[in-house]
Amino acid sequence: MPQPYHLLPRVGSSMAEEWLDIGLQHQVAGRFAEAEIAYLKGLRVEPNCGPIITNLGIMAAQQNNLLAAVQRLERALLFDPDNATTWYNYALALLEAERADEALRAIDRSLKIMESADALTAKGMILTSLGLAAEAVEAYDRALDKNPQHPLASYNTPFARTLKNTTPADNHKARTRWHETHGWKGERKSHQNDKTPDRRMRVGYVGGDFKMHSAAFIFGAVIRNHDKSAVEPYCFMTMPCDPNADHQTKKFMETTAWRDISALDDDAAEALIRDEKIDILVDLSGHTGGNRLPLFTRKPAPIQVHAWGFAHGTGCPEIDWFLADEYAIPPAERQFFAEQIWDLPAIVGYEPSDYGQPATSPPPVTRDGTFTFGVFGRFEKYSPQALEAWHKILLRTPGSVLQFKDATMRRPYAIRRILEAMRGIDPKRLRFMQDTSHTEQMLAYQGVDLVLDTFPHTGGVTALEMLYMGVPVVTLYNGQVGGRTTSVVLRAMGRRSWIAESIDEYVKIAVDLAQQRVEIAQARPSLRRELLDSPICGPGYVRAVEAAYRSMWWRYCGHVAAVSRDTGEVRRAADAGLPANLQHHRG
Repeated sequence: MPQPYHLLPRVGSSMAEEWLDIGLQHQVAGRFAEAEIAYLKGLRVEPNCGPIITNLGIMAAQQNNLLAAVQRLERALLFDPDNATTWYNYALALLEAERADEALRAIDRSLKIMESADALTAKGMILTSLGLAAEAVEAYDRALDKNPQHPLASYNTPFARTLKNTTPADNHKARTRWHETHGWKGERKSHQNDKTPDRRMRVGYVGGDFKMHSAAFIFGAVIRNHDKSAVEPYCFMTMPCDPNADHQTKKFMETTAWRDISALDDDAAEALIRDEKIDILVDLSGHTGGNRLPLFTRKPAPIQVHAWGFAHGTGCPEIDWFLADEYAIPPAERQFFAEQIWDLPAIVGYEPSDYGQPATSPPPVTRDGTFTFGVFGRFEKYSPQALEAWHKILLRTPGSVLQFKDATMRRPYAIRRILEAMRGIDPKRLRFMQDTSHTEQMLAYQGVDLVLDTFPHTGGVTALEMLYMGVPVVTLYNGQVGGRTTSVVLRAMGRRSWIAESIDEYVKIAVDLAQQRVEIAQARPSLRRELLDSPICGPGYVRAVEAAYRSMWWRYCGHVAAVSRDTGEVRRAADAGLPANLQHHRG
């Protein structure tokens, strides 16, 4: 959900104001040609009318003409320099035009004139895009102090917190605050689902990423490869999509019962889920775009689960289970989640893209003697602590280079921030690559000798992809779920020596691997096979998920369920001859 522009209304009775009012009505209705005619007539009467020029600037942004939007809003400010709303709109246009550093200055001007929840939220968005998560969280919290129900601030702050060093208790507090404000306050209806324990379960997945999106590579294997005799999968798509334009969407539509709820309000969506008699409803979005968490707080299904897509917890006690593992969420931290934790082999699964690309490649250092580090995470994840660690690594490995690859590398402010952090490093040792197609992205991993993971929010799908392409990675296991995904993957592969527990250890591991080089050269040929053979990939992971669903269902039906930690087999505790390795599952 984008931050909305604020159109300026009529405040006077002049002829120009009358044309402003007419143009505004057309613009709100999406009749942009008619709106422009009215606005231009108003400017003939009053050429310097700031509100008309502002609305014309917003209309240009609405039509994705960002150059015109910025120019018109700048012109409006020449005639109305103390208008906080125009400064706010100007900041949004600059952000959309990928000029976030200028946008920050503009929003600060708006806030100096008048502090509002919308402007504080916009500041949080701008700061997040600049990689300044701690400051972004502060802005979001101030916005929520002014308006606890602000929709964007409420959803953005849980994500922004994952980009900075926060504690499980702090994250829990933020999620709880969201639930207290946005949770359903009405009466919850009872469920009429057939409680036959061994029948086929109807499992509904709710999210907006059933498409070519990184999250789909984590949950896609589960949804599309269910044992259809045990699970009937449903996909409830929460965002508009064109199946003809996305082959991943087409795959989901072909392998599940597809339901588009993007245009349904929560009343209608709840009615649909109940009509379909969904037994287990799974949230795949958390607090990110496309989520329908308020729908989950109505409890439309008897069992509700949070998993995979932005799996950090929801703060919703109406969601019964969170699919994770004991390494991602240690027992001592489970008190800070509204959901009970159900342990899988790993908090993530993985279905790699089959582009027929080679499983391994020679280390680039063998070509010209230059050791190449790589950073492939999103720019928003480049914390000040991570930048400082990368700086230390370059200082201790003379002659090495560090390659950054992200869409943000086309933005001057991103490169400036990195150059400032790498003080004393020859800029020739820094390489900046922009985004490419997914197939090219996969091959780009093989262009580096060693990947340096971002932190405190570490890699997700990127970590899985680089290991699939046979490239080693150094990561930091830190204090929240989003800072542990790469560690979970490496641990599952038996590569624990690449997991650091402090920043100093992170630097040391990277430097040692770069100087010795033997370990990573020997590892590259086997990494893909190690990943594919791990508990994260293959049918074993899907069966473990289905076993979890069956055990949850038996509990709901009044049976005590047990699940084998060795095989994933689910049994009823009342069954005769219960094997010793079958234990009651701990929540």
